[in-house]
Amino acid sequence: MTFVSKTADYIVCKASHLTNFAILINPNNDVFSGWQETVLQVITIGGCILSIIGLLITIIGLSVFKQIRSVLTNRVHIGLAASLLMSYITLLIGADLRNHEGVCYFFAVLIHFFFLSAFCWMLCEGVNLYLRLVVVFSSTSKMFRKFSLFSTAVPALIVIITLIVEFTAGNGAYIVYNPASGERLYCWLDMEARMAAFMLPLILILCVNFIVFILVMRVIFANKKGATATDKAQWVRRLRSAVAVSTLIGLTWVLASSPSELPALQLTSSSLC
Repeated sequence: MTFVSKTADYIVCKASHLTNFAILINPNNDVFSGWQETVLQVITIGGCILSIIGLLITIIGLSVFKQIRSVLTNRVHIGLAASLLMSYITLLIGADLRNHEGVCYFFAVLIHFFFLSAFCWMLCEGVNLYLRLVVVFSSTSKMFRKFSLFSTAVPALIVIITLIVEFTAGNGAYIVYNPASGERLYCWLDMEARMAAFMLPLILILCVNFIVFILVMRVIFANKKGATATDKAQWVRRLRSAVAVSTLIGLTWVLASSPSELPALQLTSSSLC
């Protein structure tokens, strides 16, 4: 980050790189500089690379054998892993390509679509858990097709509506500009569009999945026949299940509502990778 100029209302700086999760979740468009920016970059890039490797291993492991791939739960896992994989790849590659407006715009749309798709798959994970553990619903022949359609159509619809509103209002929703200099900062939704087309769907999905989480936890922590509440090994297994479920259905994104100070963004970026 380098100093450019100073006015009565603004200090204009030029950023050299802004690829970090702060651009997704920072409601105030705060720009960090120096070591702060470096810390966020290292957390985001390192975390995303490790996540990409883990997601590739997950997709390959669940896709190779037909017997494993045919199970609905594993197919939903593959859908979620694929959408997260594309989200991280497009974020790492495209969020900083602000020198070319068309390319920047294209990647901003892709980042928006793939993250929304990941959120929808998280909701499908929650619905699948609810059907299997709470309702004990066994008829799942067409469920994956419905999940796939939902996780593709809903993000596409939100992106299309955002594009229509943007072209109608002419407000450049998919590129964030410096209000003082007019310089393109990064390729992502501006603050108003981010709240309506990104955070709002995320909050709605998290609310539904939080209810599912409570219902599933009641099943997981319910006393079974022959089990005792003091069985430490059993409670450790249940606690692991709780952590796994909360991660699977995206409850770590609750941290996205944390304050925009650096420590909070560090914690949030680490948890979302």
